[in-house]
Amino acid sequence: MSASLVLVEAYLAASRDEQLRERIRAELDRVRQQIADVLRAHGVSASQETAAVTVAALDGLLLHRGLGAGLDGGATEQVLLRLVEPDSQEGRRT
Repeated sequence: MSASLVLVEAYLAASRDEQLRERIRAELDRVRQQIADVLRAHGVSASQETAAVTVAALDGLLLHRGLGAGLDGGATEQVLLRLVEPDSQEGRRT
């Protein structure tokens, strides 16, 4: 079973099972926090929000991949890297 199918099945099951939903939510919170900590250490502002969007984007990419509608890996990588660029004094909007 592919990772994308497992993700879909887990989310569907969580929509019917409060206990599973809470466990998945807690795991998402843990992963988001770990990513936010790394982003903050590398100078990315709004690290919590950036981590949440990054995790959601990765979830979406896995879902699309499971449908065979995956995006070009190189283009996807470049877009995700722009999300987590450290802040600089010039050219960065806040």
